[in-house]
Amino acid sequence: MKVIKIAGSKVIEVPFKIKDKKNIIEAVETSLSSLTYVKPKARELIVPGDFNELPNTIQGGLYKIGKTPEGTLYSSGNAGPGIQIEANIFFENSITSLFNNSYQLVVDLHNKNSGEYSLPKYQHSWFFINRPTNREAGFHDHIKFNSSFPHDVTTYTWTTYIQLPDKCKDDEGKLAFQNERTNEIETLEVKLNTLYIFPASLLHRPNLSPNSSLSRITAAANILIPGTKKSLFID
Repeated sequence: MKVIKIAGSKVIEVPFKIKDKKNIIEAVETSLSSLTYVKPKARELIVPGDFNELPNTIQGGLYKIGKTPEGTLYSSGNAGPGIQIEANIFFENSITSLFNNSYQLVVDLHNKNSGEYSLPKYQHSWFFINRPTNREAGFHDHIKFNSSFPHDVTTYTWTTYIQLPDKCKDDEGKLAFQNERTNEIETLEVKLNTLYIFPASLLHRPNLSPNSSLSRITAAANILIPGTKKSLFID
């Protein structure tokens, strides 16, 4: 396990072998060609205050886009770049094993660190696909566990990569993090066969990869531990 200090926070990097990657990629791509995907509508929020004095981004994946008579307008854009597919539509063994094993790895780390073995633990998981043709990427967080339980705050977010873009230049294809206090942006060059765990409040985005011949396919999840008083990110 490796702890990376980035954007005023921490990211935990853990080796994680993914089996049957080829089958997982095929299942995800088949779902995109077989199903009719509808992107969620953008969310907007007007915040009273001077446009120039308010931050560029606020929690919930909203970023500043303009002024209104009532205040400053924030938007989620097109509800984020790429395509998000809920993991619970898949029943292939390779996919269920992927999400079960990831969940167990994070929970085992938490339990060993905290001793909170008896607390209930929940996971909301998905695939996220970024095509090379994507032309926007916005910083966002994962504080809200999911749409069914919007008031429950996520304990951990994890992500792992099934397929990474190729032919990237400079910071293309990297995972970017933004310091909420300073707005400073730092990037992380992510690797295959690795699980990344970070606080749900940490603003992040997948950098675009317009030169790639491959889509970026990410498996990710929020883990919620109601009642926990400890975290892997608290010393």
